Amino acid sequence: AGLSGALFSVRVDIAAPPPVMDAGMPMPAPLPMMDAGMLPPMAPQGPWSVWAFGEKGHVFRYNGTLWAPLASGTESPLYAAARLREGALIAVGEHGQVSRFQGDARQSLSAGSRRNHLGMWGDGKTLWLVGDEIEQRDAGGWRTMASPTERALYGVGGDQNGVWAVWKTPTILAISP
Repeated sequence: AGLSGALFSVRVDIAAPPPVMDAGMPMPAPLPMMDAGMLPPMAPQGPWSVWAFGEKGHVFRYNGTLWAPLASGTESPLYAAARLREGALIAVGEHGQVSRFQGDARQSLSAGSRRNHLGMWGDGKTLWLVGDEIEQRDAGGWRTMASPTERALYGVGGDQNGVWAVWKTPTILAISP
C-alpha cells in the first residue's frame, strides 16, 4: 500500500534510539545523479513508526518498510497529531474531531464540539489544541481556554517557558505563561 491524498501532519513515534542518520538527525546530501543500475538510498528502518494524517480522515503508518492505511472512523480531515506515549497518538481535525490511536486501534474522543482543530502540541503532561478555539488537556481532562484573538490559530508549540500559537498574519501569541 502507499500514501494517497493531501497530507497535513506527520509524527514520528520512536521506541528506541534511531540510527545516526534518521529521525531528526542530518541526512546525507542527495546523490547528484543516479547512474543506471544504482539503487536509491535505503529508507530508514528500525523499531519506530511514522504516522501521517490528512484529508478525508486518511491515516497512514510507516514501519520502516511500507506505508499502511489505518481506519480513522471519520471522513473529516485530520490536521495535527501529538504523541501521548510510545505507540499512542491523538489526532485532531475538522468539526471537533479528536481521535486516539494505539497501534491499530482507534477511539473517538470528540466531545460534541463542531469547531475546527488545526494544530496540536504536547509535552507529555499537557496537550494543547488550537484552531477555532483553544483547548488544554491534562490529568484533570479537557478544558476550553480563552483565546486572545477572534481568529483561528493554525499552529502551536512550546517548551518549559511557555506555549505559543500562530495565525495567518505573521503574529505569534503567548497562550500560556
